[in-house]
Amino acid sequence: MLLVETYTNYKVLKEAKGNGPLRLSGLFQKANAKNQNGRVYPSQIIEREVQNYQALINERRSVGELEHPDDPKIHLDRVSHVITDLKNESNGDVTGTLEILNELPCGKILEGLVNSGVRVGISSRGVGSVEQTGDYLVVQEDYKMLAFDIVAEPSTENAFPTPLSEDIIRFINNTKTMKPANFRKALVEWTDFYLKGQN
Repeated sequence: MLLVETYTNYKVLKEAKGNGPLRLSGLFQKANAKNQNGRVYPSQIIEREVQNYQALINERRSVGELEHPDDPKIHLDRVSHVITDLKNESNGDVTGTLEILNELPCGKILEGLVNSGVRVGISSRGVGSVEQTGDYLVVQEDYKMLAFDIVAEPSTENAFPTPLSEDIIRFINNTKTMKPANFRKALVEWTDFYLKGQN
């Protein structure tokens, strides 16, 4: 059985000078939580599959498509991005980063959508069986994670992204150890700069 789950709780990351690849970073999957599709992915299965997926990331073969295909196969003519990072968090979330491949036709479409403020979902694709338990379906040990695709329809309620530039990430990191008064001053300066559109 083909199993797909979609999340839109991620951030849009741009290179500071606008000449690098556009990236999306954030929530990619959840363990031990009933999702909008009525399925629960046990943490041990998700942790195993994230570890197994590292080999594809290391070989830069961790590509995904623009919209889910009808089968588990990766269709290279539909590839729009590559996963560059994926990890298990202690709370059961799987977070990651993908890089949009804007030299490919589907990558150009994805980049245009994101740059135009269109909300898209990051959706896992895998194969495996499920077993009914109460009012939800539990994904079984035979599950295999195949890819993370970009889709239009999210399956996670109230999980929408907000654009975030890399200079914002740097600002947050640089101010973590600031005294409150200095932080407020830096925040006002940065906000004025950002709203003027100079970033």
